[in-house]
Amino acid sequence: MGVHLYKHKFSYMSVPKVACTSLKHFFFEIENGFPFSPYKTNGKHRDIHNAGYPSRVYEREVHPQMKDHWKVAVVRDPVDRLLSCYANRVLGYKCLSNIAISEEDREAGVVPDPDLKTFIGLFWRYRQISHEIYHHALPMVSYLGNDPKYYDVIYPISEVGRLAEDVAAKVGTVPALKRMQTSGTKIDRTMLNERQIEKVKRIFAKDYDIYGQFI
Repeated sequence: MGVHLYKHKFSYMSVPKVACTSLKHFFFEIENGFPFSPYKTNGKHRDIHNAGYPSRVYEREVHPQMKDHWKVAVVRDPVDRLLSCYANRVLGYKCLSNIAISEEDREAGVVPDPDLKTFIGLFWRYRQISHEIYHHALPMVSYLGNDPKYYDVIYPISEVGRLAEDVAAKVGTVPALKRMQTSGTKIDRTMLNERQIEKVKRIFAKDYDIYGQFI
């Protein structure tokens, strides 16, 4: 789900790979008065997402409870977002290391731990194979819906600092907004050729159509 601070009538709708880990930690401390720390229960790792504020698709949000809230979202250029997904989930967390590959997949060129070219070229299949890729690379509209007017403010990712300032103006003293998710490997669009960039733009065409004005 997004973050809903009912005391302050505030809601933030999260999108994976758009500063959501940092913002969820930020809002958790506002809501609880102490920082979130990962923990285990029954041997299972609990983090800010599965123990606190899971990112849900728009249709599964608690919209009636948000009716009178000040609602915000953060958006990111889809090309940069997909590259962040690749760097973080594929290179950092190795989520495609142990995937089950059929003979048909193998013939199509699907391999574990794909390089960036292979990942982009076979993106749809990797998204089908891996829940991690599916979750982190769903279009932004899947999480934010199709109507930008639903939100009071939509911030580009470059202005999350302004979001923190706006929240402080509404709720009072807030903790520092820390960068919580880093992949260790820096990848930017200079590593893609024009054909690959255009393919990614086609994949996320609806994101550009609906939220491109805020990027």
